[in-house]
Amino acid sequence: MPPAVYDDRLYDAAPNVLATVLAERGAGVSRLMLVGHNTGIHELATALCGTGPPKLLDRLREGLPTSGVVVVDLPCVWESLTPGDGHLTAFWAPAH
Repeated sequence: MPPAVYDDRLYDAAPNVLATVLAERGAGVSRLMLVGHNTGIHELATALCGTGPPKLLDRLREGLPTSGVVVVDLPCVWESLTPGDGHLTAFWAPAH
């Protein structure tokens, strides 16, 4: 199992800060999981997802509920994240 890395910059961070941390921490890895508070994560996921199933994209635009999970495939390396480059492949959220 890969090690968990805790970074205080992620707490309540803006999307640009999250992208910076992903670029730094993601160097040399092909998969990365970001866990944290919603506002910035929702904004980052929305900005990254340029393609995907229309229903999933619409759900993502509506919001990311507590305990929601978004899976985004990126064709690039973490160091060169660009808005719209990602493909939304999955969106899970608990029932209310």
